[in-house]
Amino acid sequence: MGHFLKAIIGNDEVMADFAKYWIQAKQIKLAQEFSLIKITDELLDDINELVNNKLEDPYKEFCYLSSSLHEILLNKSVNAALAYIETDYFGGVGTQVAILYENGIVKQEPLITEDKWNLEKQEYFQTPDGARAINSILKKIGVVCQGQSDEFDSIKLSCRTYAKEKFDWSRVNKLRSNYGEQNDLCRLLPISVINSD
Repeated sequence: MGHFLKAIIGNDEVMADFAKYWIQAKQIKLAQEFSLIKITDELLDDINELVNNKLEDPYKEFCYLSSSLHEILLNKSVNAALAYIETDYFGGVGTQVAILYENGIVKQEPLITEDKWNLEKQEYFQTPDGARAINSILKKIGVVCQGQSDEFDSIKLSCRTYAKEKFDWSRVNKLRSNYGEQNDLCRLLPISVINSD
């Protein structure tokens, strides 16, 4: 199983406000009074068209964090911390990237965690060691671990249903032409997280 998720996570109130201004935005409630808004191709197209920021995309680590979306996240983070995350996993192997926006600035530059398979040892391993990128950012926006669960599981991100979704390959092909094949987030077959509610 795998997943390909690109999303903004913040408190319920800020996410409700965000969703109110974008027709394609759907607020998905999580635990601990946090919500998620998936960045679908349609939502990103609307944001790029209406914000129309002509600057180069700010971080090559991300596939979907356009300069227009970046501008919105800077503005919305004035009132509350926001996490922007992307995951790209298939069969337990993949990459996750996360960034923190707070007080109208990027408070934490992108963090990356890669999960790989060691063929010789027949086991998974992650680089770098330690806390995963998404968990580190979720902790900074106020997510509290519950019991033995990490931050990702504590706000019920792992409780979503995974399913294949129609995918716009032109966006990946554009990223490949801009950044080359070395961008790990653009290599694997995308499978999106679908709201189970």
